[in-house]
Amino acid sequence: MDARTVLSGLPFFHAPELTEGLPAEQDGRPLHTTGRLLSWFTGCRARYQLNRRFVPLAGLPGWRRIGGEIIDEGKRFFSVTGVRVEASSREVGSWSQPMLRPVERGVIGFLGRHIDGVFHVLVHARTEAGTQDVVEMAPTVTCIPASYAGLPAARRPRYLRDLEEAAARGALVDVVHSEEGGRFYHAENRYVVADVGPDFGLDVPEDYCWMTPRQLTGFLRYGNHVNVAARCLLSCFPSAPALAAR
Repeated sequence: MDARTVLSGLPFFHAPELTEGLPAEQDGRPLHTTGRLLSWFTGCRARYQLNRRFVPLAGLPGWRRIGGEIIDEGKRFFSVTGVRVEASSREVGSWSQPMLRPVERGVIGFLGRHIDGVFHVLVHARTEAGTQDVVEMAPTVTCIPASYAGLPAARRPRYLRDLEEAAARGALVDVVHSEEGGRFYHAENRYVVADVGPDFGLDVPEDYCWMTPRQLTGFLRYGNHVNVAARCLLSCFPSAPALAAR
């Protein structure tokens, strides 16, 4: 995960010598200017508020401590398990620590489509528990589908079904990667970029916005703008021929 997020900062969408064959945006215009994207993002940060507070484990319904684990009784989300580690190449020889163990493989994906001949992705202004500045730019979908099994469509993550259907028709990116192993135990995510086609509507909820991969990559130079899931997905992004208008 660390390597992927570093690779995402390489200027593939900036330096001409690294983008030979990439469909240039001057062949068509992005839907929004960079100024408009910053205005949208600033508006999202101003519109939402993130509050955190400590609560005792005993006060959390549906969670129990069993042996060396804190478990979700419904087995929908994750468990926290204690591990003892021994290593010969670290600062200390052994240690004990808690690790978060997801219930199942997650899905991280961008919906994409061509707009005036330029490929765009649908970016989500997303808030999470550890977000420093309320929201960050994230992929269209970030979830563990198993957490929503059996729930009505209205309670499933927005655009998850669109991503699954578009990926089934053929994805530009569809690969499984493991996540950071120092805190997460056997955590994997399926990274997907799927073209939903020109009939997919451009009107989206106010916390979503269409932008080009070049525009999104440009925001990597600023701290706390693009989250780690989006950075990892950018490092997997398809080559120029795959992005060419069809």
